[in-house]
Amino acid sequence: LAAAIGGVRAIRLVTRPPIALGLWLATYFLWHVPALYDAALEHYALLHLEHVCYLAAGTLLWWPVLQDAPHRLSNAARALYLFLAFVLASPIGLLLALLPEPVYDWYVDGGGLWGLSPDVDQQIAGVTMSVEQAIVFFAVFAIFFFRFLAEEEAGGRPAQKMGRSAY
Repeated sequence: LAAAIGGVRAIRLVTRPPIALGLWLATYFLWHVPALYDAALEHYALLHLEHVCYLAAGTLLWWPVLQDAPHRLSNAARALYLFLAFVLASPIGLLLALLPEPVYDWYVDGGGLWGLSPDVDQQIAGVTMSVEQAIVFFAVFAIFFFRFLAEEEAGGRPAQKMGRSAY
């Protein structure tokens, strides 16, 4: 199925790793702009659009990692791609965790969900985002990094062709 979908010209373009990563980062950063974030929470249609954008961008981000069609990446390239995705996306969570004032008016005006102040709520959200991304990206990065190391140890041959599974 992936090969058939990957045969579509537009899909071949948007699943190129630099383009897929760029689209995911643009989506991620754009929807965290305070005016857009607040507007999405006030208008359900916009909130649904936000979620569709995240789903589409996430699919594009992970396509080069999980699919070989239409662009086959080496294990080293997949590990590097994941490392770059993590490094480039992490500032949002870190900023939310470290900024002393709330960024989003929705939480300031709505106030105190579960008895939390808006700044504490934002800090918890930022830490949660950062930790979740670190776990997911590092786990998948480690798989491809160890596969790369196994290939290097075997003289550059892919681990799958050596008759054994490497991690």
